[in-house]
Amino acid sequence: MTGTKKYILLDTDFCIKSVKIQNGASKLIDLIMNFSGCDFFCHQKTLEEISNHDDEAKTWLLSQISSKRIHLYSDKQILDELGKIYGESKHVAYCSFLENACRAYDTHYYQNHFSKLLTYEGVPDETRFLADLATCETAIGRSKSLGEKKSAVLLQLLQFLYPGQVYVFCSDDSGARKGFTSFGDVKCLSVISAFVFFEGFWIQ
Repeated sequence: MTGTKKYILLDTDFCIKSVKIQNGASKLIDLIMNFSGCDFFCHQKTLEEISNHDDEAKTWLLSQISSKRIHLYSDKQILDELGKIYGESKHVAYCSFLENACRAYDTHYYQNHFSKLLTYEGVPDETRFLADLATCETAIGRSKSLGEKKSAVLLQLLQFLYPGQVYVFCSDDSGARKGFTSFGDVKCLSVISAFVFFEGFWIQ
């Protein structure tokens, strides 16, 4: 992979499946990580979901984060980045990103699950904001595709920072791809399409 630097967001399903696909001792995901000119990212929620579903993928992801080959972003880190851009309005920007992410998959998801965030007036305390966000997520529970929404929040930040250079490696599920590709110029690739790279192709 050559040319303009690429910023690649990894989602839960892609990590789990590409860890499982092996040729001898070589994992598909390790071959992908060796692409030059790429920075890799994932959201904290992706790590949590993988930890709940697959020990092998969890061990792999933790090793990549520890070696700084994958940049792990928490909601606090996203808020910090938004603070550099929007100042005290960073919470408003985060909520906008989250609402956009929810709407990409379900029109009423944000209103149904994050209504607590709609009650703030003025500039909220960051600790309280993050605590209320965590409370909303706990109420949602597992297996509600929350990882896709949180990845889409990080996606929007990456698009803002690196316009035209962001890619998502995601689930084979058409709904997941449709959700990610609703965010403008992002290029979305599944595990199956990753094999194209080993034939010498890249989507420009």
